[in-house]
Amino acid sequence: MKPCSVAAAVLVLCALASAVARGAPPAPSTIDETPHGLWQGMPVSELAALGLDRTRSFDGFEFVAHIPEAAPGPGPDFHLVAHSPATGLCAVLSVTGFSGDDPLSEARAEIQRRRASIRGSAGEEDLVKRIRPAFRDTLSPDPTLQGLAERHQFYAMHWEAPRHRLPPSISAVRLSLTSNGTVVFLNHRVEFANRKACLVSQIAERLPRFAGAAPLGVRPGADRSELRAMLVKEFADRDDFRSALPIVRTPGPEFAFASVLLSKDGGACGLVAKTSSFDEAGDGRFSRQVFDAYRQALTDAFGDAEVADGPRPGSVFRPEGDWVAALALGEWQLSAIWLKADGARLPEGLRGLGLWARAEDDGIPVVTLFYEFDNFDACVDQADREADEVL
Repeated sequence: MKPCSVAAAVLVLCALASAVARGAPPAPSTIDETPHGLWQGMPVSELAALGLDRTRSFDGFEFVAHIPEAAPGPGPDFHLVAHSPATGLCAVLSVTGFSGDDPLSEARAEIQRRRASIRGSAGEEDLVKRIRPAFRDTLSPDPTLQGLAERHQFYAMHWEAPRHRLPPSISAVRLSLTSNGTVVFLNHRVEFANRKACLVSQIAERLPRFAGAAPLGVRPGADRSELRAMLVKEFADRDDFRSALPIVRTPGPEFAFASVLLSKDGGACGLVAKTSSFDEAGDGRFSRQVFDAYRQALTDAFGDAEVADGPRPGSVFRPEGDWVAALALGEWQLSAIWLKADGARLPEGLRGLGLWARAEDDGIPVVTLFYEFDNFDACVDQADREADEVL
């Protein structure tokens, strides 16, 4: 070996030894703080220039027609964004469809590629690989087309601040697989640090529509004929009396179902709305986020609520335990209640408003909004009469 080569090798070895002594340099971030060229707080006016379509929405997100920068790997089929006037852009969702000969294998290969990339800087993910208990004997432990399509099976990965090493402008990154039975969709979601403030702002923006004098367009005391236009189609033409009728309007994109409560004599006397069972993680993290955001927005509008968040008296569950398991057993209560009689500044015609987290469908939590109109006693009387008739 030539002297100059020996000297060069010594210099390299010294440099390596010095690096080891200092500690290896941090790995470069693999999480883009401006996914697809979009950034936290991006004004709605700039999103509009990209073709923002507010008439098309999905799970609280709105479509954008043009994204200036494509993600690496298979290109997304479409992009969606979440925003509010007060906060600007707060989340980006890109969806990539796989429809080849083996779409599930292709989608899994891509999600694993992205998983490895994100792990490089954020660390190991929270993995959701879950099957509803009733289907554990019929579905493979790994995701299947049928299981994903019927929502009996969930496959997702989550990185959330502060548990994971995310850039300051990002609060969460989520990857998940869904399917319509033939196509598998890879959903890549980036939530910015302003996401909670954005959700509260979105709720406040639509508050007059879902908690005003005629919430969801339902006037207290309205009879069935007045409600006909807003009923779910299957119930619109039915003449038989029903004390709860599903309607097509909901408090917001997080809520999938709403029903009007009726009495024969008093007409519309309340509403109930609930989210879908979207909490696939099974630990209540998403239901808690929705509950907290609605509670804050409703508190800002109507004043303080009577809040319960903990084990019921006599429960064996403690606050540090699995509150979702306790919720499913009825041993944990998470609720906020606003009553006009207690000083809540509720609109005319509404005497009470309740917000609950409760468990159903194999223990998966949902969030429920319950409205009591001034004439709600008519509903109670009707329910008592129906119970007597059954007995």
